[in-house]
Amino acid sequence: MKKIIAAAMAAALLTLAACSGGETQESTISSNKAFSPDAMVNTAGEEQSLADASLFGSEALGMAFIVPEAWYEVPTERINQREDDSALYIMYAPAATVEWASALDVSGMSDGEITEAAQRLDSELVPLLRVSALESGEPESGYASRTEVGSALGRSYFIDYNTETPDTLTGEDAECFAALAGSVGELEKTMMLFPPVTGSSFGGGLESFTAEDMDGNEVTEAIFAGYDITMVNIWTTWCGYCIEEMPYLQELYAQLPENVNIITVCGDALTEPELAREILADSGAEFTTIAANDEVQSALLNYVAGFPTTVFLDSSGAPVGEAMTGAPRGDVAAAYLEAIEARLALVG
Repeated sequence: MKKIIAAAMAAALLTLAACSGGETQESTISSNKAFSPDAMVNTAGEEQSLADASLFGSEALGMAFIVPEAWYEVPTERINQREDDSALYIMYAPAATVEWASALDVSGMSDGEITEAAQRLDSELVPLLRVSALESGEPESGYASRTEVGSALGRSYFIDYNTETPDTLTGEDAECFAALAGSVGELEKTMMLFPPVTGSSFGGGLESFTAEDMDGNEVTEAIFAGYDITMVNIWTTWCGYCIEEMPYLQELYAQLPENVNIITVCGDALTEPELAREILADSGAEFTTIAANDEVQSALLNYVAGFPTTVFLDSSGAPVGEAMTGAPRGDVAAAYLEAIEARLALVG
């Protein structure tokens, strides 16, 4: 089943296509007019089918690639992605770091303790690569190698990467890092570019569907009918950032006006039902969570480029405004409330 995934303490990656190093190419590289879940053209201009392909990508930066086979041998939680307005940063999380971070009870920590934990996490992550999309200039150095890919869509693309396994990684960690780094050339060949997804150009929606919640109750598009806006948070059990923000979603849920609702969609609830229920219970979640079946996957998740992703749907289940990829920084509930107010203004 096709997936576009990307994000979290356990999450994804993204890199950029591929010519050898040297001066930036004057010619443009191939790109697409929009993202399609069925077929795309890679940066070499070759058509590639996305049927049954697993993808990593970023809607906000307009990039995606097919996951290399070697990556399936690396535990997902060992791959950490960060993203800003111009680049994706991919780091490797050692097994000991993952074990420590997984044991954290974020809901019981103060803001200062969360900040301290985040700083420790950042210090223990091992840089693998950075993909930059810049309107001008070049990214700062800091990696062993750089490929200057070329220009398209009004931006120049660069990939900076480390391929040598650091001495700090041993045993299984060294093997995992080597597998990731050794596949950079393979994933470059399937790199796809498309205009960043903004506004109501989000391609998914839930205007017509039938699924079940975590208690086995049927859920359809009727769940949206009583609200002007429904905030739909899409997450997975392996996504650390998704789990961290879950208690804040409950905090937000308790503050909502009568014309607004929150539901969540768990992308892997059918394969990890007990873990999904445990995460929801630990965060005190009272909102409805849908277990994504094939219908929901096709209608919604196939258009998602990272976890968590939050979309805002109107009373018919159609998207309103821009999707949000990633968890907000700082006051999570306040950030989502601001986003909700903006969507309410759009529907009048």
